[in-house]
Amino acid sequence: MNYTFRDCTNNDVEFILNLKELCLKWYVEKIYGWDKEVQRQKTLNELSRLAENMRIIISDDKDIGVTAFYENNGVYVVGLIMIHPDYQKKGIATSIIEEYIKTAKAENKKIIVKTYVKNPARKLYNRLGFILKSIEGTHAYYEIDFSGKKQVHKEPVIETERLILRPIKLSDAEAMFEWNSDPCVAKYMSYPCAKDIQQTIDFIKGTFADEKEWNWAFVLKDGNKLIGSGGIGPNNEMEGYWGIGYNLHYDYWHKGYCTEAMKAIVDFAHKELGVNRICSEHAVDNPRSGKVMEKLGLTYHHDGTITKFDGSETFKAKFYTMEIEE
Repeated sequence: MNYTFRDCTNNDVEFILNLKELCLKWYVEKIYGWDKEVQRQKTLNELSRLAENMRIIISDDKDIGVTAFYENNGVYVVGLIMIHPDYQKKGIATSIIEEYIKTAKAENKKIIVKTYVKNPARKLYNRLGFILKSIEGTHAYYEIDFSGKKQVHKEPVIETERLILRPIKLSDAEAMFEWNSDPCVAKYMSYPCAKDIQQTIDFIKGTFADEKEWNWAFVLKDGNKLIGSGGIGPNNEMEGYWGIGYNLHYDYWHKGYCTEAMKAIVDFAHKELGVNRICSEHAVDNPRSGKVMEKLGLTYHHDGTITKFDGSETFKAKFYTMEIEE
């Protein structure tokens, strides 16, 4: 959805106050109680402190939100972002924050945001790659660090009945190469069968650099053996959907591990990232992968094709989707 900005002035106090009441009141009231005059004074203080950095968001020739973004001691701060409820869930906040992230990344600086623990926007920050650094009282503090300091993996450790799902590490390359280089495993995957372990190393490094996709290693609790990997991220072909993918060592096929792992990943994406629409696909000649999708709750959507990344092969494919109710 298209939007523009204008400078914020003292004349916007009532607009911002009304936005706060529409967007924040329901959870601020639970924490502190809601006093409109107190909120008015806070808004005036924000305008005094952030006036040069606050902008009103405009869409359809109407004021529909407010945001603040500024640099403080070499760190970028998302000081504020509120969108009128009628214009939420249209990608506006996502687009604005993505631009803020690009600014911080281009200058190799950290970007931080502070939000109420109860604020549903936490899912947006998680989805965009922010890492929760701390929870202090009623507030949560997030950051992405482009300053060159070591960045902690955004993926949390998830435990299932038989597996530990953890962030992928470079030291996993040897184990992952076992199935990346197996023609039986790679046959219907998008990637070509790996010929050299460097291809696997490059893949792992790619997961580190990807800010939108979430990827986990599947580790058996019994024996601590890495047996597969899988992930979820925005789908480039189906707008609004997040695609899932998974890969498993041949010796561990047909034992329910993929279903177990991906159920946990989909559950995480829904609860923590606010993802409600899931999609995936499998080669027609690989129906067992479709069985995993069906067990996850996905249903057939349409026919299509899958082409390997190097263009070497194209397969007839079935595409599946799922919409999770709130």
